[in-house]
Amino acid sequence: MKSLLLFVFSAITMILASCASSRVQSLAKATQEALEMVKAEAHRAILLTTEKVRNNEVDTDIGRKVIQNLEGVEKKVDEQLTKVDEVDRANNREAILKFAEQTNVIIQSALRDTDFLGRYGGEEFAAILAN
Repeated sequence: MKSLLLFVFSAITMILASCASSRVQSLAKATQEALEMVKAEAHRAILLTTEKVRNNEVDTDIGRKVIQNLEGVEKKVDEQLTKVDEVDRANNREAILKFAEQTNVIIQSALRDTDFLGRYGGEEFAAILAN
């Protein structure tokens, strides 16, 4: 789960770094890359959680809830990925920024309530991941 959160942090960093760029279209591509990275890590976390439940290392009910949450993240990411080409072709600054904002909300939803992600200084970001 921590690795998923670290990859989510990296994905948000990529998105926000692209926002500073004057090339808004690259924001759509950076957002797509971030989404693909989050999806891959969510899938990896599902497989790991399934294995831990099977080996009785994690409570079955908790494992199911974690897997359901991760599957929900995957579904939302898939929905956003279907919009990338459409937003990129439109070449509309507002549409691309709205798309990136929606993606940020999806990525933030993958964080736990006890985690915090924020900007620290100019281009730096910090993540506080509670145990």
